[in-house]
Amino acid sequence: TFSPPVRVLLPGAPAPAATYGLDKPAEYTAHDIEADGKGGTRFTVVHKGESVATFTMPMTGRHNVLNAVSVIVAALELGVTVDQIQTAFDGFQGIRRRQDLVAEVNGISIYDDFAHHPTAIAETIRAVRMRHPGQRLIAVFEPRSNTSRRNVFQNEFPPAFAEADLAVIAQVFNADRIPEAERLDVNRVVADIRACGVQAEAPGDTEGVLTYLTANTRSGDVVLIMSNGGFDGIHGRLAAALEAVGT
Repeated sequence: TFSPPVRVLLPGAPAPAATYGLDKPAEYTAHDIEADGKGGTRFTVVHKGESVATFTMPMTGRHNVLNAVSVIVAALELGVTVDQIQTAFDGFQGIRRRQDLVAEVNGISIYDDFAHHPTAIAETIRAVRMRHPGQRLIAVFEPRSNTSRRNVFQNEFPPAFAEADLAVIAQVFNADRIPEAERLDVNRVVADIRACGVQAEAPGDTEGVLTYLTANTRSGDVVLIMSNGGFDGIHGRLAAALEAVGT
C-alpha cells in the first residue's frame, strides 16, 4: 500500500491529496495486473471499491504500474478523461535503460537496465519475469554506483535476486578506490544468493562475465544486464559473441 511515512505526513498537507497503492487503505488501487501479450501490462484501477477503468501501458513491473496509477490519479483529479489518459499511454515510448531490449540473438533476449540498488534490482527482475514467463532468466549485475560498490547493501542484495534463475555478479567497479573494510564482498553475495536457492556465479571482470555468458546461455534465455554505467559495452559485445557462436 502507500508509504506509511506518507500517511503520517498527509494530515498536514496544504493541498488536496489522493492516495494510491496496490491495496487498501489507499483510495485508488491497481488490480488484475497482467502482461498484455505485447510486452506491456494491463491493469484495472479501482477507486474506493468502484472500478474506474482498465488501462494498458507499454511497460511491465509493479513499480511501473504504481507510477502509472499515480499519473492516472493526478489526471483524473484534474478532470482528464479515461480515454485521454489511455491515448497518452498508447503514445508513450518508454524510458531508455529501463527494461530496454537491446538485442535478440539466436533466440536469446538481452536487456539493459539502470537498476543498481536492491529494490530496483528485485522489481526489475520481477518485471522481466512477467514479460517472459517460463523462460530462464539470467540476472547480470555490475556493482558500480557509490552505494552498490560498498557493503551498505551487503545483506540486502542476495534476496533481490530471488526470482532469477541464475545471478551473475561482476567484480566491484574500481574496487581499489573503496577501502576493503567498506567494499562490497561479491563472493559473499554469491554465497548468500545460493543460500536463497538461486544459482549464482562471480566470473570476475567484464571479460570473465562475457566469457561465462557466451558459454552458458542458450536459445530461449533472457539475459537482464543491470548497471548504472556502461559496463564496458558488454551488451553489444555479448550480442556479437553469441552471434559468432551461432555461425
